[in-house]
Amino acid sequence: MQNTRINAGRRQLIAAAAAAPFVGAHAASEWPQKTIRIVVPFPPGGLADFLGRHVGNFISKDLGTPVIVENRPGGGSNIGSNNVAKAAGDGYTLLLATSANAANVTLFRQLSYDPLRDFEPLTILAEANTSVVAHPSAPFSTIKELIEYAKSKPDEVAYGSPGIGTPGHLAAELLKQKAGIRMRHVPYQGAPQAAQDVMGNVTPVAFVNVNVSQTFIAAKRLKGLAVTGPTRWVQLPDVPTIAESGVEGYAWTSWMGLVAPTGTPQPVLDRLQKAISTARTDASFQAIRMQGSEPVFTSSADMRARLRSDVAAYASVIKLAGISVD
Repeated sequence: MQNTRINAGRRQLIAAAAAAPFVGAHAASEWPQKTIRIVVPFPPGGLADFLGRHVGNFISKDLGTPVIVENRPGGGSNIGSNNVAKAAGDGYTLLLATSANAANVTLFRQLSYDPLRDFEPLTILAEANTSVVAHPSAPFSTIKELIEYAKSKPDEVAYGSPGIGTPGHLAAELLKQKAGIRMRHVPYQGAPQAAQDVMGNVTPVAFVNVNVSQTFIAAKRLKGLAVTGPTRWVQLPDVPTIAESGVEGYAWTSWMGLVAPTGTPQPVLDRLQKAISTARTDASFQAIRMQGSEPVFTSSADMRARLRSDVAAYASVIKLAGISVD
């Protein structure tokens, strides 16, 4: 009798496993039946908000269903990210994820979600570059000169960033670590404020988003020392990379993409990726270059690998710099 019950249980498990792909396929065939929500964990009006709304329009058009953007700012993107991590994996809730999700694993002692465990990556939509800018009267005009100047005046040179733990902050700390220099960090409430204080000669240098600095560099109100990415930024062709400037192996970019809660059926993920891909060659989406980002559109596997790699890379920089936000 006991063996009979065990055999029956095994048969039920085997049947359930065999049926799983068909259940997922059935779910995808009936999906979507209601509005899809994209959570942007930042306030309205920023680059992440712009990107979320723009790609949402393409998803809506391709699937023939409404897509809304819900802004849930706060906690360095953790409030909105946690909302999606705890949502049902049914394809109706997505997160506009960013590299902040990788950094927050180390920045926050107690994180209420795990970006590697709780999300199904869809694609990295865009990469963003950071610029290193200085006041026109600053006694340095290149990264090499900045490094030499900072070495001659340890802890005297202050640099601004959009805030603690932001891409600009971490890009500067990586430069300090690779170049062996000591500079003081001045965190601001955003890149525009940091750039304004450099133009006002309050702080001599700042690490800010290229979409904020490019107009001021063109107007010669700021000196563009370098960009942090592996290649020059298309809108700032005369500004070299930090690696070009002599810091071997230096490259630092941030990214934005879409993820779904873990448990979302694979056929639904596949259909979402197909809908997202319709934006790839559209001229209006390519215009995000003017917003300081480069369209990317990675595979889900590549996004997962980038997230895992960035969690480790950010942890190294953050721990060595002793950065914490709580």
